[in-house]
Amino acid sequence: MLAFDGAVLSELSVPALVVGGRQDPMVPVESQREAASRLDAPLALAPGGHGVYEEQRKPVARAVLPFLDGRLQV
Repeated sequence: MLAFDGAVLSELSVPALVVGGRQDPMVPVESQREAASRLDAPLALAPGGHGVYEEQRKPVARAVLPFLDGRLQV
């Protein structure tokens, strides 16, 4: 597995949303929680694995669309 320095996440100053799968074998839920915490971002978990964006499109969209709606200016 690749090494990742999560400390750099706290240096980012952009809106973020962490979306992950509850059964992700590569990025455990605790790591997802840590990333969200370091980003000061919400965490949206959906049932699924590492490909949750493909596996659970509707739950992911229900998390992502309101997040974007509150931040995108068209």
